[in-house]
Amino acid sequence: TNDRMLQYNCLPHSIFTDTLIAGTRSLHVNKCSQIFATSYGWLRSFGLCSKSEAHEALSLLFKRDGVPPKMIMDGSKEQTLGEFCCKLREAVCHQQQIEPHSPWMNAAECCIRELKRGSMRKMICNGSRKCLWDNSLELEALICLNTCLDQFALEGMAPEEKLKGCMYDISNLCEFEWYAWVMFNNSPSTFPKVDFQLGHWLGPAADVGLAMMYKILKANGEVVCRSNVCHLTPNELDSDVHQEERREFDAGIEEKLGKAATRHDFDPENLTPDHDYYKDGIEGMPDAPPEELQPTPKFND
Repeated sequence: TNDRMLQYNCLPHSIFTDTLIAGTRSLHVNKCSQIFATSYGWLRSFGLCSKSEAHEALSLLFKRDGVPPKMIMDGSKEQTLGEFCCKLREAVCHQQQIEPHSPWMNAAECCIRELKRGSMRKMICNGSRKCLWDNSLELEALICLNTCLDQFALEGMAPEEKLKGCMYDISNLCEFEWYAWVMFNNSPSTFPKVDFQLGHWLGPAADVGLAMMYKILKANGEVVCRSNVCHLTPNELDSDVHQEERREFDAGIEEKLGKAATRHDFDPENLTPDHDYYKDGIEGMPDAPPEELQPTPKFND
């Protein structure tokens, strides 16, 4: 019997979906990402090797989050035909298409724009490689769904709480920033020696180990999942030897994964504009007026 609708949680709100096409192949050989979003800013991102794998992202959404009453999408074949449509039908999720050539009817379009902006800001500021864009999108989506926005529909709640009715534990998000330098244990330790190595933090790892499991970029360009991760100490940050190790690490990563991302690598329309800070032309406090100002005729009205 079809018990798929009994296996998954039921979500109370409709979800929009769309496919984001990337211009760079990721380290995990992903060429696009399937985005699921609500009208009030809840987001999920799943990297895909091709658009035909969109149904695999749908399975992950159902398993990790739940099944919405309605899935709204455009008329692309990978979303309206084949496995994607069959899985929606089996999970008793109503499929609804928007009008052709009307992207403003799909709330996922606006969420994709903000998702790309947030991801690009982090990649440029921290000097990460462009081929890590799928990890950056996944992390930015987790941050967005736990950020309380100034929207009336949220009623003062975060999007995750609005959709599921419970708070999300952000312990695996607030400890490190994107592409931060970390030390991690990469091999079984032999007492009393502990073998810690240098790496870059790429966000929490899903479906691997416990909740506090992270994705770490190694010096050879591989990504591993580890839970024994810690910040660099002040002595390590100031040490000349450790600084040389970090320079050699980045040089090896650049040779394997390419140069660091810059503003010239992205579409200027998706970047946050840089505006000059407003500055008054008056320095210090202005002098008091030379004479007492007379009240207006309506002063005592």
